[in-house]
Amino acid sequence: MSRVLTVKRGGGRGWPLLIALLAAIALFHETLARTFGGPAERLRLLLGKTSAWDLGACLCGAAQEVTVVRDDGLKLAASLYTEDAGERRPAIVLLHGNTHRGRRLPLYKVLASGLAERGYVVLTLDRAGFGESEDPFKITAIGKPPDTSADVSAALAYLEGLEFVAPDRIHLVGHSGGVPPILSAGPRDARVRKLVAIGPPRRM
Repeated sequence: MSRVLTVKRGGGRGWPLLIALLAAIALFHETLARTFGGPAERLRLLLGKTSAWDLGACLCGAAQEVTVVRDDGLKLAASLYTEDAGERRPAIVLLHGNTHRGRRLPLYKVLASGLAERGYVVLTLDRAGFGESEDPFKITAIGKPPDTSADVSAALAYLEGLEFVAPDRIHLVGHSGGVPPILSAGPRDARVRKLVAIGPPRRM
């Protein structure tokens, strides 16, 4: 008994989509090569710092979980990244953008871990009302905006109290929504040596 193979017309409709996908991958590969000097090396570094899932689990250096208390009593959840705590070293306060994940977003974990490897003491903290920190509206009167600069002042005081931090070499780094607090508190605080604003809001 002979078998008949029937080929339906229009069965090749998926080819244009596949070709477009391959072209997009090739373009992405080329862009990485031009921008980072080799996609293979970039991918190796990326996967060495984050998980291959949704970048949700960062395989960075271990951080010490601490609590920073503001002058008004509000508690901020924070992480301290540091290598060998020997001589006094420069420190960085790293403030996240407007994300509910706060300091847990892999972007900040990778950045903090990398800076710690380069000799900095890095403090990342969940801004008031974000992540695991307390809600500022619990202590703020209705109609009065919460004081975002208080987060920065509390972080500076915490770092200043660490024996392995050089108190005259503290820097502030803010990303996106974390920029306004550092621009508000930094210029008027003598403990701050430098400010770094990454992607500040457009209306700043």
